[in-house]
Amino acid sequence: MKTDALPLSAWRVLEISTAWAGPMLGRILSDLGADVVKLESLDSIDNWRGAVKGDDRKRYPLGEPGLRPYNRNAWFNTQNMGKHSVGIDLKSPIARLAVEELVKSCDALICNFAAGALKRMKLDYEHLIKINPQIILLEMVVTGEGAPLENTRGVGPTMEALAGMTVLTGYGDGVPQRTGPAYVDPIGALNGAMAMLLAARHRQQTGEGQRIELAQRESLMNWYGERFILAAVDGIEIAPNGNQSSVVAPHDAFKTMGDDEWIAIAVSTNAQWIALCEVLQKTEWIQDARFVNAESRIKNSDALNEMITSVIKQHNKLKLAFSLQKAGVCAAPVNNGKDIFEDSHLIANQFMIDVEHPEAGTHRYQGLPFHFDQKKERRQTPAPLLGQHTREILKDWAGLDDQTLDSLIDSGACIQA
Repeated sequence: MKTDALPLSAWRVLEISTAWAGPMLGRILSDLGADVVKLESLDSIDNWRGAVKGDDRKRYPLGEPGLRPYNRNAWFNTQNMGKHSVGIDLKSPIARLAVEELVKSCDALICNFAAGALKRMKLDYEHLIKINPQIILLEMVVTGEGAPLENTRGVGPTMEALAGMTVLTGYGDGVPQRTGPAYVDPIGALNGAMAMLLAARHRQQTGEGQRIELAQRESLMNWYGERFILAAVDGIEIAPNGNQSSVVAPHDAFKTMGDDEWIAIAVSTNAQWIALCEVLQKTEWIQDARFVNAESRIKNSDALNEMITSVIKQHNKLKLAFSLQKAGVCAAPVNNGKDIFEDSHLIANQFMIDVEHPEAGTHRYQGLPFHFDQKKERRQTPAPLLGQHTREILKDWAGLDDQTLDSLIDSGACIQA
């Protein structure tokens, strides 16, 4: 597929971000065709690169941080594929000219730093448009400006709690539960990509740039708006109830053959219930008065789940899921990390791709959840080394000569890997 067929072909994007939400947004924009340059401030590099001397060994190939752990961290290398890295002290006065020249040559800047960080670096929208009037700035903040919580700092778990999501998950034992991973981060990244495409279209039509404020707390709230309505209108607060559903049964994860192996099953119609009984070779359940319809199955869900578990524990989760799917029942194996890593479907459709990194070696990484029909090959450029492209980008994008670059690097204002 030709590069110019991608939505953001020939776009230049500067990324000032850390951890997951901002870097994932940059990665999506890269997959949409943009050239993304990650500005990595020397006094505060992306915390997903990890500690300079290494930290949790599970994040490194074979558990070895190596001589330069910040180039081998699996978390960073997953979310930053396809990008360039410029190592530059964003607070350095002598590096300011280089930063401004980069801003002049780019189409957009994305940032997920704490509220007020860009203003302190004089890279907020007010300063940016003086340098580049057509630039698009997308800031990923916790709550947004102009309200009492505008200076709130947050990470994934605290934003879930602030958004009201934490009380919706759990098992009804009174203990709020986070979702596990920081669910807000990928949701914010996907919302940010949509907003950037809309802003790009607007600029294409009008020539106008703009500032986009993406409040990550609010991005979560679109997922459970009916809960707010029930609480506000009818005074009903729906309590968490684990995997159970208030409208269908069975609706749960059931233990299968093997060590900690499970299958998820959701039956929403009587036809699916009959099919489940037939696949499990328990047709006598079909006539059981306790399970003749959804209402009765919900009422007797504890007994139903025990009966299903007693049968399913003798089955292989993959084979059973395939049989149930073939019969029209919503079912899926509860895949663990190894299952996903070796999933033949994900490999065939290039969601899982093998990428060779100069310091971390060749490993399999997950892709992004969209595919262009014409694009048969995913970009397989590894995540950048810290400061790997400093000279290249500052020369090509900012127009700096070798003497100036040497001076910046010798002074410590920039680093070149």
